[in-house]
Amino acid sequence: MSGVSLAGCFAQVQPLTLKACIEAALANRSAIQSLKTDMAVAALQSQAVFASYIPQLSLSYSYRYNAIIPTQIVPVGQFFAEPTDEVRAIQFGRDWQQNAGVQLYQPVIDFSIHSRLAESRINEKLAGADFETARQELQSEVVQTFASLYSAEMLLHSAIIDTLRSRNSLDLVQARYQEGRVLKSDLNKALLNHNSALQAFAAALSAAVREKIYLAFLTGHSAEDLTQLAYDFSIFGSKDLFDMPLASATDSLPSVSRLKWQIQLVRQQRMTERRRKSPVLAIEGFLGASQYANAFQPLDGDSWYGSSYVGLSLQLPLITGSGTGNRLRQLRLREEGLAYELDEELKRTGAQVRQLDENIRELNIRLSLSRQNVDLLEENAGLYRQRLDQGQLNAYELNNATYDLQQERARLAELQGGLMKAQIERIRLSGALDAWISRLP
Repeated sequence: MSGVSLAGCFAQVQPLTLKACIEAALANRSAIQSLKTDMAVAALQSQAVFASYIPQLSLSYSYRYNAIIPTQIVPVGQFFAEPTDEVRAIQFGRDWQQNAGVQLYQPVIDFSIHSRLAESRINEKLAGADFETARQELQSEVVQTFASLYSAEMLLHSAIIDTLRSRNSLDLVQARYQEGRVLKSDLNKALLNHNSALQAFAAALSAAVREKIYLAFLTGHSAEDLTQLAYDFSIFGSKDLFDMPLASATDSLPSVSRLKWQIQLVRQQRMTERRRKSPVLAIEGFLGASQYANAFQPLDGDSWYGSSYVGLSLQLPLITGSGTGNRLRQLRLREEGLAYELDEELKRTGAQVRQLDENIRELNIRLSLSRQNVDLLEENAGLYRQRLDQGQLNAYELNNATYDLQQERARLAELQGGLMKAQIERIRLSGALDAWISRLP
């Protein structure tokens, strides 16, 4: 369900931005669309419960044969001028009977409907919390993948530079070896360094391709499109973007919000259970007619008799037999369990935030030192190459300097990627991911 091709949406001169990737992911991921339908279903369920307040009209019709006509004992003596205790068995009705009419039922006071409606609306909130969880997880995954791609591209760029430098060093050592000025072991070491640089280049290139394939999966577009486009990584050079103030807003995290709504739902379910014994007041009415005949005569109009009524109906359940007490105890225990889960989630999130703060602090220190090391090693490698070219140095020191520079550049790229991921996760756990994304160009 990728829609149009990304390659057709972005000109070659317009690199693909992180914000565009996030928007494409939210628009194309089937999981997000599925949760949107869940929200729509929850809203329709609330409407269905609310419809219980609407007057209920129904047509009723029946035609039956009374094999045994009901008999009633009538105190006929009470109708005499001088009342007596005489009674007489009298049959009421005919062999054939049909009834037709319209029935009306309009709830006036029904606390169970109100409670079920409150439950349904909380279920809407839960569906919304599920959607928010998936939406933020998808956004976070896209940002992390974009950052990983940036880290892979930096590593690839570094690998290209290291490969060119190791190639130059190898050519220089090889030339001095042919002149008989260096040992074969030094030549072999230079070749090993170059092979190591080639391996690092192949690994970095493969890592970048894998990140693009995964980014294509997240955004719902083809990997071919994403491998042909340029990328705008300028946001990762913006110090202000990652230094935005992060007020603690863990209470607004979808995982926390969902637990809170689950607690609210259980409380409302307890209320619903209690209201099973609440009185129900309604307006009831009927308008119709009945036919009584000794033979099957459905169209005999002279044997029809009209009937109607309208009035209030009050029901007060006394014994429901539904195990209300047991159900209430279950719900109370469920609420306690959810409260413990909420407390655990808040503590876990707080601990993760503190760990990330410490991790970011450490990575910043290591990153600063690694940058200094790269500058020093680059300077040393240049000096060693110059001295070897002038015959003032053997190849051993140059080989070691080249190898150390390759390792330190790889370490620098790894630290930069780790720092970005930690900063992004810190923003997410602070509940500020949406605000951070809104600041993206």
